[in-house]
Amino acid sequence: MRRLAEMAADDQAALKHGRRTVASALLEMCSAPGSTAVAPGMPAMTGRDAAERIRRLIASPPAQPDRLTRALTLTATAFVLTLPLVIAVAPAVLLANTAHLPGAG
Repeated sequence: MRRLAEMAADDQAALKHGRRTVASALLEMCSAPGSTAVAPGMPAMTGRDAAERIRRLIASPPAQPDRLTRALTLTATAFVLTLPLVIAVAPAVLLANTAHLPGAG
């Protein structure tokens, strides 16, 4: 859970300052003299976790879908969610106001 929180914080900082800037800051924190000294309740900024965070920031960011893909996905989702309702209500709509027709009832 702590690692996910750190990655989310890295992502927020990267949005404001850039991915490489945040990775560089993390690298400086890890290599600073006395970086193994840890405040009570705080994890050390060394080792595999720090390296993983830096690698993640340096790697290319995940591709974001373009507007057309998002629009098509939203449309398809709305259609799939609405279809059962339409199928359930269609017979009632088709039969509405048919009681007065000859041969009804």
